Amino acid sequence: MQNSNYNHINIEKEIYSYWEKNKFFRPKKNKKKNKMGYDEGHTDPLVGTTYSRSIDPKLAKVLWKKRLGEGKYHQWRDDPDRNPRQKIGSSIREVRNQLTELERVVKMNVKLKNEMGVSPQDYWKNTHKALKRISERLVKLANKIGQLY
Repeated sequence: MQNSNYNHINIEKEIYSYWEKNKFFRPKKNKKKNKMGYDEGHTDPLVGTTYSRSIDPKLAKVLWKKRLGEGKYHQWRDDPDRNPRQKIGSSIREVRNQLTELERVVKMNVKLKNEMGVSPQDYWKNTHKALKRISERLVKLANKIGQLY
């Protein structure tokens, strides 16, 4: 628990330093402050308005890398909110949804290939390499999924 809190504090410090470094939320010289969707009658931008601020894509990338950082498995394993059956079930459901999306992409590409009359000889060299690697990874993945039964 203490390690999780320590990681949370470090992430907050990194977000703050990122904002400071990129000068987020600082008014520019000789320009009005951005009111962000509330009139001068409001003192709090969260009251009586639809206040939202989108996250900068660079900041989102930093947060995503932190989320995928070291110790992800141990945090997931030691999460007291869910039991192992729930963890495995939700993970498999997520894999199923991602596979469905992958099937859609492959189906679209096969359809495009057939409609446009593209032959495999017309592919780039890297495309052939990538298809071979994908095929190998799918075989390995099928073996790992077989271990879950």
